[in-house]
Amino acid sequence: MSYTGQKSVADAYASVLTSFLPDDIVTIKVNCINSQLPTHIEVVNAVVGGLISAGVKNNNIIIWDRTNHELIKCGFIYNISESGVRCFGTDQKGWAMISR
Repeated sequence: MSYTGQKSVADAYASVLTSFLPDDIVTIKVNCINSQLPTHIEVVNAVVGGLISAGVKNNNIIIWDRTNHELIKCGFIYNISESGVRCFGTDQKGWAMISR
């Protein structure tokens, strides 16, 4: 809210997502491989809450990292269903991790 000058979290997120369309998907890349300083779930939950308050459908939010195992080990809730915020690794069947 401070950054955007808006008076609510929903308005702050909406002011940043100016070209967002209702069916757009928002992905949040987290870092679970660094065991000393992984992405904090509380930060991700705050971002997800802001996105939802700005009108992003919860199933159009995908939290992801390298593997399902690493996400679960960090405390994220694995979800590939058609309801709720989705969370899975690039090793999820139907998705691919590109290596060079």
